[in-house]
Amino acid sequence: MSDQPDTNPPPVTPEWAKTELARHPQRPYPMDFIERIFTDFSEIHGDRSFGDDPAMACGMARFEGQEVMVVANLKGRSTKDKVQRRFGMPNPEGYRKALRAMKIAEKFGRPSSPSSMCPPLIPAWAPRSAARPRPSPATCAKCPACAFPPSL
Repeated sequence: MSDQPDTNPPPVTPEWAKTELARHPQRPYPMDFIERIFTDFSEIHGDRSFGDDPAMACGMARFEGQEVMVVANLKGRSTKDKVQRRFGMPNPEGYRKALRAMKIAEKFGRPSSPSSMCPPLIPAWAPRSAARPRPSPATCAKCPACAFPPSL
């Protein structure tokens, strides 16, 4: 036996390969998909109650000529961008912004394409204003109630 440690790394399992791929810094982000899949993307800002959330992107776009509503969670690429978007953790106004976008889509009969990769709501990260129009869990509960035309 040799006194030298074994320098061969352990074999990579398929599960770990998927994890490494998901964490790769150059992986596509939601805005990459939006820019490549949709045309004429026009982002809406604000929840009309408190403010805008940079961690949530919502807007109208065209998919193969049909107008659709796109809702996506943005994490950011650079450190500065990640800090600005709070590492992809939306505030309550981000969820209300998404609900507002889905209600606009419902009102105008547009299919909605919400991202299923939104993180769960984290209550009370920072002190919030007492002038909140409604609690955010109630906002999230309303999202499935929206009636949409057949989705994409």
